[in-house]
Amino acid sequence: MNKNLWLGLYMAMCLVVATLAGVLARHAWSSIVDYHPPYNFGESPIEPTTPPWSENVVLIIVDGLRLDMSYQLPEVNRLRNAGADFEALAGSPSFSLPARANFVTGAWPEIHGVTSNYYEKSVATDNLLRLAARHRRSVAIAGIAEWSRLFGKDLKAAGGEFLAAPPKSEEGHYAEAMTALEIFADQSIALWSAKRPNLMIIDFPATDRAAHEYGAASDPYRSAAQWIDGKIAMITASLDLTRSTIIVTSDHGHRDQGGHGGTEDIVMRTPLVLAGKGIRVGSKGRAQHIDVAPTVAALLGLPIPAGSAGTILMDALEVDEASKVGRLQQAVRQKQRFARSFFTSLQAAVPPVFLESVNQDQTSLQLQRAAGHIDRFIEHGKSLQIDQERRARLPRFLAVVGILWAGLILYMWTIRSGWGEVKSVGLGVLSYFTVFGALFWTGGLHFSVSAMNKDSDLGKFLGKDMLFAAIAMALALALSIWQGRRSLQPKTWRSLLPVSLIVPVWVVLVLATHIGMTYWQHDLFMRWYLPDIWYQFGSLLSLLQIQAIGGVTVLAPFMLAAVFRWVGPSPPSATSSDTT
Repeated sequence: MNKNLWLGLYMAMCLVVATLAGVLARHAWSSIVDYHPPYNFGESPIEPTTPPWSENVVLIIVDGLRLDMSYQLPEVNRLRNAGADFEALAGSPSFSLPARANFVTGAWPEIHGVTSNYYEKSVATDNLLRLAARHRRSVAIAGIAEWSRLFGKDLKAAGGEFLAAPPKSEEGHYAEAMTALEIFADQSIALWSAKRPNLMIIDFPATDRAAHEYGAASDPYRSAAQWIDGKIAMITASLDLTRSTIIVTSDHGHRDQGGHGGTEDIVMRTPLVLAGKGIRVGSKGRAQHIDVAPTVAALLGLPIPAGSAGTILMDALEVDEASKVGRLQQAVRQKQRFARSFFTSLQAAVPPVFLESVNQDQTSLQLQRAAGHIDRFIEHGKSLQIDQERRARLPRFLAVVGILWAGLILYMWTIRSGWGEVKSVGLGVLSYFTVFGALFWTGGLHFSVSAMNKDSDLGKFLGKDMLFAAIAMALALALSIWQGRRSLQPKTWRSLLPVSLIVPVWVVLVLATHIGMTYWQHDLFMRWYLPDIWYQFGSLLSLLQIQAIGGVTVLAPFMLAAVFRWVGPSPPSATSSDTT
């Protein structure tokens, strides 16, 4: 084939690969942020047969409060000692909006569909606010404006009031923002005192904003947490804890330098403190964010939301055996319905255990075990479905990756690559990953969305990934050309072109293999469940690297020609004898 034609085809292929990688990256990311759950939990919830255990529940969400920081707050610790102290696991992705949906639906993002802070619709999944409207329970919310976007329709149907927190301030205006947040906090307490709704949600954003501005290891973050602790003390003082219940929790933690969204322990572990009516003093344990909704429902005498996968925290509750049994019978029936809807939505067979009737003679402990048994069956069924899809994708993954690697190795053999070519290509590939890795880690990037400290950082973060890939590939090509001039014959830029241009192919195939591994394990597009976002985010970064590499590689022939024009070929060296 004419060399000029071959070169033109190669450059066209680079542009095509870069374009495809960019398109694939956008669609993969969109499948997360625009995820559409395939589930339908439209059945009427199981009505409770037991009366409310508490007149009012005040749910306080301290935005971004880390578990370790919560143990440094006097009022929160006082409530711990006077009630129940649980460690609650946040959902993944550990963003603010998904967490709020987790709290009131009792479902994870793969069920309710709120997977990011970019979610623009109202939540369709059954939730505490909707149930409060049906059962004539009064509600009110004071918190970030997104509450209205997510649950405004349900709040309006319940006749509830909403008090919006001030919007996020521009960077460098933290003092002014705190002044506005103090006014908001006082207004929130006043709203509670004036209305005394059955369900009051107060959402304090000051800690989160301090963490994003200064980091969670900073004095401003600590001061914000202590300030909110004082506000919690004011709310507690206004409560009659013999009739009402207070719950204090957090939507997520923060890295020391600020940031959340990933699955780091410091981000995922959050406090869950309960005190007052219906709460057993001294109880401790572990929970999940999705356990809040069914527990609040039990306290207020509401049905458990139809799409809830959570569990009533019976270990935290102080109620008589008959009330426990009545509530747990409802919980088991709800879990059975949930499981049937879950598997039916996936067009999978429903295990017989979900069709059995609830034994009326079971104790509360037996019913708790039955509920846990259903949870394990759901997880087992989900795992079987994932494994089945994984096995179906494996042949495609092996075939595509195998063909690509075999083609590359065959190409290296056809150009009669000897030790000189191997050194040239090897140096280029090794230098790419070394340089990119150094830039990646020193440039503040990480294979976790928690590395993006603010929502607005997404574009900059992904842009850095592409820039570092472009720089690393340019240096890799330069080193490969330099090595080729020293060790290969004949010394013309066209003779070095086949070897130098193979460097980006090796790099792209390594990255493509990583992307293929994600495809095999979890698919690149989210269809019915959300795995650890680490997998998808890592593949997104690899796709963007490929896009940048494709663009830079188009310049490789010009780099080669420039080197030989300005520097000229190196003189013959002893290494030239290495070639075949």
